[in-house]
Amino acid sequence: MYPHPRFIYIIFILIPQYIVDKNRLAILLFLVLLNILAAFSQPLSIFVDEGQYLLVSKKMLDGWVPYRDIVENKPLGMYLSLMPAVVLGDGDFVKLRLFGALVVSLTSFLIFLIGEGIKDRKTGLLGAVIFILLEAFPPFSGYNLITEPMANLFIAGFFYVLISSRLDYSSALPLGVLAAAACSIRQTSVLVFIPFAFAFLHSSKLERKKILLLFTAGGLLVGAPMLVYLLLSSALGDAIYWCFLVLIRLGGSSLEAKLRTLYVFLLFFFPFVFFAFFTLRDASGKIKIVWLWLLSSFVLIQVGYTHLHNYLFIIPPVSILAAMGIWSGGSKRSRNAVKKAVLEGARIIMFLLIVFVLIIELGSINEVQKDRTVYLAQATMEEEHEVSSFVQSNTNSSEGIFVFRTDAEVYYLSDRKPVTKMTFFFLDYLAMMGNSEMEELILHPLEQHKPRYFVLNAADFEMFGDTRNYVTVKEYLDSRYEPVKRSGPLEVYERRG
Repeated sequence: MYPHPRFIYIIFILIPQYIVDKNRLAILLFLVLLNILAAFSQPLSIFVDEGQYLLVSKKMLDGWVPYRDIVENKPLGMYLSLMPAVVLGDGDFVKLRLFGALVVSLTSFLIFLIGEGIKDRKTGLLGAVIFILLEAFPPFSGYNLITEPMANLFIAGFFYVLISSRLDYSSALPLGVLAAAACSIRQTSVLVFIPFAFAFLHSSKLERKKILLLFTAGGLLVGAPMLVYLLLSSALGDAIYWCFLVLIRLGGSSLEAKLRTLYVFLLFFFPFVFFAFFTLRDASGKIKIVWLWLLSSFVLIQVGYTHLHNYLFIIPPVSILAAMGIWSGGSKRSRNAVKKAVLEGARIIMFLLIVFVLIIELGSINEVQKDRTVYLAQATMEEEHEVSSFVQSNTNSSEGIFVFRTDAEVYYLSDRKPVTKMTFFFLDYLAMMGNSEMEELILHPLEQHKPRYFVLNAADFEMFGDTRNYVTVKEYLDSRYEPVKRSGPLEVYERRG
């Protein structure tokens, strides 16, 4: 009838009870160091999405209300989860990257615990190392403060609880808390409900109603305060529109974009998925749950947007299953000599492919260290600081500025308020905006506030300048502003007169 004492430990999932083991403490320290090394192999700059999320978190601390005062399309939990980074790191790139490394370190430790719980310690450690290997590939942006790594921490915690303990009264409530926390960061985190449904249907029929009630109660512990906050702030309708209706309206990536990212998935994940298939022989209920984790992640990614960083959701389950498959020695169990030889040959080829992936990753890391960016339109740390410092030194704290299109980090680093409530113009939405939306979200606020400085990413404009609404904004800029500063792709324009 009453929760097991372990329930107390599960609530504080980031400090598992197993951490008291000295060997596990050594593994945790090893994973933290490995993650810091991987994190700082990435260029030190604020990624475009990251800059927007940090800005929203910072403005929330200043009293702004998301969706009502500043437009964003991620759930409220994302901005709440970044508040420690804003308070502790502010504009310090090293501290922000360390915060990202801490998040991924905790996730990798949970992956170790899951692998250890299903099989053994060496499997868990290998799974954690594979996870870090894939997370560190620069185009995935795994150490930036974006929604996927933040949500993955709670998703991994969810599966740790689901797999390490029987679905009962002691685990249902924390599972609800972790599921709601993940969903409050990224909508795609609803993937956790598919494996939960599998475990729920295999639980005792006598316990199901109470388990479901406890699970729901856990979800409400997280979700209810957020809903109350949005209701009291008159922002719930705006939140529903920007977090759900706009995404439905946009419809996700094109088929061509999905095929491109699917190619990358096959290139980098295929050898790991190959080894994962060895776990299907005599798969236990726990392994089936991890497979459901993998499959539901993959399906939900294909339904929506398929940017490379969206594939971060797939890395945890792939890492766990691949580690189990690598240690399984599946071919040794076959009595057919030909089949055994084929399987051994395939395993050797897949090992070589993993080495090939590692070589590609090291080459990619080397390239971004030279360029100090991952994407063509991305400014370096020095360029972001130079432009932000210029704006800050030539304006007072009450003045607003305008940044177009996806460089919200300039608002964040300069500590200058945006004159429009839309501060991140994701291209699909910008392209489909009608005249009334252009007037409401861009042109009218610009004419009303007449900001002294207008910041434009020239490299971004070169790539997408043929977009109709993009041209409209550039025409407005050229007719009223003149260039006064440039650093890398970032250009600063000053209003005439």
